[in-house]
Amino acid sequence: MPVLVRSRLRCVTFRISLLTKFAEQLLDLVGEADSELSLELVGNARIRHLNRKYCRKDQPTDVLAFAYREAEGFPSPLLGDVVVSVPMAIRQSLVLDIR
Repeated sequence: MPVLVRSRLRCVTFRISLLTKFAEQLLDLVGEADSELSLELVGNARIRHLNRKYCRKDQPTDVLAFAYREAEGFPSPLLGDVVVSVPMAIRQSLVLDIR
């Protein structure tokens, strides 16, 4: 169950090994232990570029997910790519009022 975690951020550091282990445990919990996943941590400029290119929305977003299994004729253990804008995720976590 390979999980590839990459960070493109210079101003924030992550314990990649911890994130990788967490993602592997999640895959196991949902019955996808033999699947592969790519997780990329980016800033707003990068996710805005991807959002504009693939979703035609010229604005940053918190998460983009690209599911490969849904693509016709793409038999693969690769679930897909998940791209997370860390600044947007932090911003959203600060404005949520959880009660």
